[in-house]
Amino acid sequence: MMLLEDSQLVSKMILLLTISVMYNIQETDGSTGGTCGKKVCTRQDLGEIKEMLPNIREEVNTQTKAIVNIKEELSKMKHEISSYQAEMKRDISSLKADVRSDILALKNAILKPAHYIGCFADSLSSRDLPNGAGTGGFPHIDAMTIAKCNNVCRSQGFKYAGSQFGEQCFCGNDFGSQGKVADSECNVKCQGNSEEVCGGGFRNSIHLVRYF
Repeated sequence: MMLLEDSQLVSKMILLLTISVMYNIQETDGSTGGTCGKKVCTRQDLGEIKEMLPNIREEVNTQTKAIVNIKEELSKMKHEISSYQAEMKRDISSLKADVRSDILALKNAILKPAHYIGCFADSLSSRDLPNGAGTGGFPHIDAMTIAKCNNVCRSQGFKYAGSQFGEQCFCGNDFGSQGKVADSECNVKCQGNSEEVCGGGFRNSIHLVRYF
């Protein structure tokens, strides 16, 4: 349909150009220096037009082909843009799904209950878990419980929490430098909950508090 319209447009262009040449080109009579008669000018003009028509047709055909090529290129570009947009939508959808999955995993990891690992040795000169969880970096926590120690270490971004001597809490991302001991050596009740055991003398009750 578009090519038919282009052909009709080309025909109209040729017709208009022919009429324009016939009525606007003026020839001068060499003997008198004046304008030649209408019939003579018309014959001359028609002869020139006949000579010009092949070139005009060729030029119009060239331009028509160029227009067709441009249309084809635009069609390809439109298709590529549509494909790119569809691909972007798929990527965004996949990314959203990944983000939702990561957020859910992170949420589950944060909310997952702490896991007791065991009783481990400690020393004053070289702390197995180097970060005190209390105010100012000191290990003391008022009304100490296992949950308090675990929550403080987790909130500070540490992976492990160690309760010691009923009232102290230490945090870190590695443990066990001084070895594991029998669970019976962690035998001091938590000051905030006498039903719980919070380590012993230089003994940490170690819990895993973050899973990532």
